[in-house]
Amino acid sequence: MSSERALAWVSPAPTRPVYVRRIALTSLWLGLVVAILLWAASSGRGALGFGAGAALGIANFLLLAALMGEIVTLEARSRRRIVFLVAIKVALVYGGLALLLASGFVPVISAVAGFSLILAVIVLKALGRVLTGEPSDRRGTR
Repeated sequence: MSSERALAWVSPAPTRPVYVRRIALTSLWLGLVVAILLWAASSGRGALGFGAGAALGIANFLLLAALMGEIVTLEARSRRRIVFLVAIKVALVYGGLALLLASGFVPVISAVAGFSLILAVIVLKALGRVLTGEPSDRRGTR
């Protein structure tokens, strides 16, 4: 399964903004690289915590983007889909994060750093856009 196909289930393809896909893919690759480097430099538990935290952060971002796409729309809202997305977000993201932190198997700092990785990617992508002079009003969809 390709990474684009794996990300397609959270929002309809015609309205999915390109930047959501780019942020998720960049976070995925950066999370994998950092987890491998952590595994090589220190412990497997730290790498596992960072990787799991990053995966939960990416899932949180994608579910939030899908939820906002359902809520902020000019078309008729699907209340069933909104409730489904909120339920999945709470169960998967918050439940997974609670289990990860409460288990004590992985260092808390590595899990929290992994979960926060997507925020760093968003800030760095915005900074790169400002520094390159790319217009901020350009909106691309695929």
